[in-house]
Amino acid sequence: MEDETIESLSIKLCTVLDDIGVTEKLINFRRYVCTLREVYFASLNDHNKAVLHTFGSQMEGSTTLGMRSDLDNLCQATWMTAYTELKDCRQTNIDSFLAIKTTTLCPQFYSLQYVMQLPGNILFPARKESCEFLLLELPIIGCMFMLDEEDRVVLSNQIYLNSCFQDMILVHPNDKYHQHGPAQNLNDNEDYVDAVQCPNLPVECQVLFSRPKPGHWPKKVTITKAKECGVFFIYPGNIGHTFTYNVERSMVLMNVNYQRNIASRQFIVSTNKIELLLMCDLNIVQMKAYILTKMIRKQFLKPIVGDQLSTFHVKTALLFTVEKYPMEIWNTENLVNCVLFSAFSAKTILSTLYHCRC
Repeated sequence: MEDETIESLSIKLCTVLDDIGVTEKLINFRRYVCTLREVYFASLNDHNKAVLHTFGSQMEGSTTLGMRSDLDNLCQATWMTAYTELKDCRQTNIDSFLAIKTTTLCPQFYSLQYVMQLPGNILFPARKESCEFLLLELPIIGCMFMLDEEDRVVLSNQIYLNSCFQDMILVHPNDKYHQHGPAQNLNDNEDYVDAVQCPNLPVECQVLFSRPKPGHWPKKVTITKAKECGVFFIYPGNIGHTFTYNVERSMVLMNVNYQRNIASRQFIVSTNKIELLLMCDLNIVQMKAYILTKMIRKQFLKPIVGDQLSTFHVKTALLFTVEKYPMEIWNTENLVNCVLFSAFSAKTILSTLYHCRC
């Protein structure tokens, strides 16, 4: 494609995006409305055991009316907190958990081991034999807690699937619910994910700050804020064995993953706060490139590959592209090339993921 054609098409695309609401003013307005919604629900649920956060495209402002993006909500349990180091745990009326890694866990997955609080400011990770030796009452093993292969008392992710999902149905019995990955979807409009907050960053989440990069983006102030964000541990969705029946072929298909007792004690790391900081650090041309790429995915690629190519892949590719290419290329006359560069980044990422799994 000739340079004049690219420049002309880029300007026309920018004009169309302006007309459908992809402007700095409307993006900031969307962010303001979502932030106001968080404050409003916080005031209503002052005595509740959960805090509602909004993430995703609505909070980022990376959507339009025609895209019909759903609302992504994260419910943070205020009665429990996870830590990556035992020394960071505190004796409070809030349950503490220690994020631990074992050989049976998936990459970027953790188990949350219950930390017992004893008089004298003594804290120790709960194990079955330790509780029995010290004549301490072992936490009830069942819906909330379970034992891993080393008899450690860990939090079960089924507490969210069982109790929280059922509570939503009781409150709104006439609404339509279904499981959508790690989220409970309400009327195909809203996703709710339950989470445990962790104020520390796990080792794999600190790569953003340590790996070599050109340095023009993210801004230093954004990196400083990101280091203080912390993460969430969320229910990972169904990572156990699944069964489906193909009516046309009269055949049962089994997807072998993890046994139930292993899948039930895994929580995946969610870096929503850091992602939101990075998205808010983009300029208007970069946001237009991202939204245009999302439109291409939804209109042309999703009917072919479904959710195997997700918005998360598109966002990751865009962020890597912004980090890699100089700021000078991100202008109205070069929008088409910016989208192509992002597509090349997505291809590289997906190729790497494919070869890693083979």
